[in-house]
Amino acid sequence: MPLTLFNHADGRIASAQTDSSGDVIGRFFTDPDARRIGQSDCELLFLIDTPKAFGVWPGMPTQLPLIYKMRDSDFYPFAYRPYPNGKVKVLSRFWKLRLSSAILQSPSKQLTLQPVTYDASKAEDALDWAGVFSLDFLSKGEMDRAISIIDERWGSDWSEWGSHCIVPIEYHESKEDVLRSEIVSPFTQKKCYSCPDSNSNCDELTSFGAAKAIALHEGDESLDLFGNYDLQLIFVYCTRCHCVGVENQCT
Repeated sequence: MPLTLFNHADGRIASAQTDSSGDVIGRFFTDPDARRIGQSDCELLFLIDTPKAFGVWPGMPTQLPLIYKMRDSDFYPFAYRPYPNGKVKVLSRFWKLRLSSAILQSPSKQLTLQPVTYDASKAEDALDWAGVFSLDFLSKGEMDRAISIIDERWGSDWSEWGSHCIVPIEYHESKEDVLRSEIVSPFTQKKCYSCPDSNSNCDELTSFGAAKAIALHEGDESLDLFGNYDLQLIFVYCTRCHCVGVENQCT
């Protein structure tokens, strides 16, 4: 049950697990029938202790529900806005839902926090998590080393024909520019930096991007969504309008 949590305030990564000891960070709801929210197709997957996982963020409830449309087979992005009183506004459906006491008391397992080694100034770590934290903390020497790592990984083929670059290298300014644009790890398809609310203008109001990837959930046999696809749910929080987006980048 791998759930990875990203603390942008401190630049830390943690793994939330159900089968280990440590600081309790939240709960994983285990019963697919009991975790459904009302008559909707939304399900409460996790309830996360915000201060422990992410620090104090404006507008984020101290208990953050991580929700998804478990029966949507088309992988559409899903956005909602949680409130401290247990209400949830589903932006894509204009629903107003409530996390009832029955759901919150349904079968669950405790999540405990395990730190993940991460040093933003080291090439290997930065490449592994570039889709979350970018490569901005690398020195010139470490950036050169990152280029060497990718050069070896791609067999020195930086063309679109090598099936590595989405955009051919001749359209980039340099190999460093390629890395900044094309390395999206740990995501399988693309970075998630835009505000989940399609009706907002949050991305235009801030030059640094209001949306932050806060959690990644993948490879879980207990959440068999759509058959043989490998699950990868990416949770993004908009620091400006306080909504949560969920995208399923299945592989």
